[in-house]
Amino acid sequence: MCGCGPACAGYKRNVPGYGLRTAASTLLGSACGEQDTDKMRRTAWISVLVTVCMMCVSGLILYIGSVPLMRLFSPSAAVVTLGAEMLRLVALSEPFFGLMVVLEGIFYGMGRTRYPFLVETIGMWGIRIFLTFLCVNVWGLVLRAVWCCMIADNVGKALMLAAPFLRRYLHQSGK
Repeated sequence: MCGCGPACAGYKRNVPGYGLRTAASTLLGSACGEQDTDKMRRTAWISVLVTVCMMCVSGLILYIGSVPLMRLFSPSAAVVTLGAEMLRLVALSEPFFGLMVVLEGIFYGMGRTRYPFLVETIGMWGIRIFLTFLCVNVWGLVLRAVWCCMIADNVGKALMLAAPFLRRYLHQSGK
């Protein structure tokens, strides 16, 4: 059996989100090239809605199926229990993950790559890595804290990407 447990399960649940990010990027790039702002707005909102809804369903499945999924990776009851707990934590952040990746795709499609790069850098190094370092090496916290840092990174990046997106598209739709 594979010994990666929640990490393998987590990777597989991310694939649809990344696929939708690529689709959003391509569709937005096309609309951008056509200089059709209405099509850009519709495509962006539909992409966000579809991705977040899909990731909500993915999160629900991951939450409900956490124990059977972990049993695929380990026969150890202790490993299954701990892994399932981590998967349930991550399942709650799925909508934020979906929002984050689709908004990255939207920014990429619009040709705005600098801002998502900055958000990714701040999130990865400032939240995920630095906070995990503090949790483990300074505060002596355990695995749950590490996964919470990853979740905080995803939520933080989703919110940082959502702010300019909402400013742009709510402002335009109000005209």
